[in-house]
Amino acid sequence: MNPYSENGSPYSNKSWTNPYATDAPRIYDNQGQYHGRLSTNPYDPDSTSNPYGRYGSPYSPDSINNPYGAGNPYRPPLIVVQSQ
Repeated sequence: MNPYSENGSPYSNKSWTNPYATDAPRIYDNQGQYHGRLSTNPYDPDSTSNPYGRYGSPYSPDSINNPYGAGNPYRPPLIVVQSQ
C-alpha cells in the first residue's frame, strides 16, 4: 500500500493500483491454479477488474469476483505473487 514503492505506486508497471499496468501481481490458489492478475486495469484480459474477462467476470468460475467460484469466502485463501 506504499504509494512510493514499486508495488503500490499508481505509476509503476508492477503495481496493482496502476490502471494501465501490464505486469501486475498474479493470483494463485493453494493448489497452484492461476486466477488472473490483481490489477485495476479494466482492459487487460487477465485483470480481476475486467468485468468481461475470465478472471474479472462475476459469472466466471475462475474469477475472484464470483462469490460461488474462486471468490467464495469459504474457500482457502488465494496467494498473490509479485512479478519478477
